[in-house]
Amino acid sequence: MIKGDSAQYRFDKTIQGQTITFPVEFIKENGIKDKIYVMCEIPANVVLAEKFLEVAKAEAFEITDAEKKIIRENADEIAALTGEELLDFGCGDGTKAGIILETAKDRDMTTKYRPVDISPRIIFEASARTPKEITIEGRILDFSKPLPKDLKTTDKSTFALFGSTLGNGNARYQEELMKNFAGAMQEKDNLLVGVQLNYDFETILKKYQDPEVSSFAEPMLRNLGIEKEDVELYVSGDKEEQTIQLNIKMLKDKEISIEKNKVNLPKGKVINLIVSHKYEIPEMEHLAEIAGLKIKKSFLNPESSYGIFVLEK
Repeated sequence: MIKGDSAQYRFDKTIQGQTITFPVEFIKENGIKDKIYVMCEIPANVVLAEKFLEVAKAEAFEITDAEKKIIRENADEIAALTGEELLDFGCGDGTKAGIILETAKDRDMTTKYRPVDISPRIIFEASARTPKEITIEGRILDFSKPLPKDLKTTDKSTFALFGSTLGNGNARYQEELMKNFAGAMQEKDNLLVGVQLNYDFETILKKYQDPEVSSFAEPMLRNLGIEKEDVELYVSGDKEEQTIQLNIKMLKDKEISIEKNKVNLPKGKVINLIVSHKYEIPEMEHLAEIAGLKIKKSFLNPESSYGIFVLEK
């Protein structure tokens, strides 16, 4: 089906005996002229997304473990909130959604699994970990853009945004992302958002400065035509703004190509690649309000270092 500047294709993939349907959207993007933004500021990079699967398993990267523990300890209550389908945005390896789906299955609930990501490989991996009894329909798209109107397929859906993905951008990005979800939701739907809380900023910053965590940006740089020796890669923090940034400083003049556009990066230029915001609970309430949502329930770990918030219209 082709309409305007977009084309949609569907293909089937058999994973461990299950046939999964994947609608794939190709959207014509506008070029980038004089600025370079990576991660959530431009269409997400597939290589970076796939590399993140490895980073999430690093010992120093504790976000994933904290979130999984909250889900496990509250699986019955979270599963009870889950609708007829679970849309797992930025699904990773699918283990967090898998806990919810397994619990729902044990409660004789029928819930379709809808992994959503820009990377086909990630969707395949998440699907392979899903219980065979669960119907799976993956969707490949950039969810930092407005969500398509045909995304929901049931009357009651649960949207999930785990992994502190909400914090991977500036305030405008966070607000627009929440509005994207709110715009696609109906009154019966829930939105589960997992975020890292600002429990001890210096401790959080130290974890991010671990070389194993910050090195996941290297494949992304190579994809842009930037080699490791071209830059100084470092992590910085802004305690007042509650943000941690992954930055590069150009060690030589460099011209790179983004789509059909040439971008000049002079020696000495500092580029903020990634922003990771750490939240206070009132901030989550404010973001929800801006998007026309409200917090229905929250699940925090004992250290109050991580939270999963249930939002509704």
